[in-house]
Parts: sequence; structure tokens; C-alpha cells
Amino acid sequence: MEHKPQLRVDLIWEDVDIEGVRISASNGTFCGSTQVYLAPRELGVLAETLKGFPKTVEQEQSFAAGAENSYAFASLFSVALMALAIPA
Repeated sequence: MEHKPQLRVDLIWEDVDIEGVRISASNGTFCGSTQVYLAPRELGVLAETLKGFPKTVEQEQSFAAGAENSYAFASLFSVALMALAIPA
């Protein structure tokens, strides 16, 4: 059975200064999820980054928030490979 790739972002907690977000992703073979904290404006930036994704087969999209190497760092990188040709 073939599964469609999926990316899901759920708001699981919020207050005035911070939002708790669960990010889940699957490519049909591998799946994973994590919980991260974002400043309220960063969730909107992520939504705009992913709006309409993918627009082309080769499109790459990335998003990072928080201080790298800290408990509040989130980094997402996605490549839209809709078709993969493997030579015989």
C-alpha cells in the first residue's frame, strides 16, 4: 500500500509569549514527530513558507526558529521530488 507524503503542524499550547507546536512528517516509509516552542510570529512565518508547497518538482523549502543548539531550536527542510526517474 502506497502512502502519500504528509506534513502536519499542530498548535498544542499557547500563551502570550510562546506557542508549543507538534510537527509530524511522513514520506510513506519513514515518519517522525517533535514538539518545539516558537514565538507567536514564527508560526505565521512557517505557514507562509509552506503555503502552496510544492510549486515545482525541484522546490526546496526551509524554516528555522529559535537559537541553534538550544532546547527551543526547530529546523525543517523539505524537497518536493514528485517523480524520481531511475535509469535501467
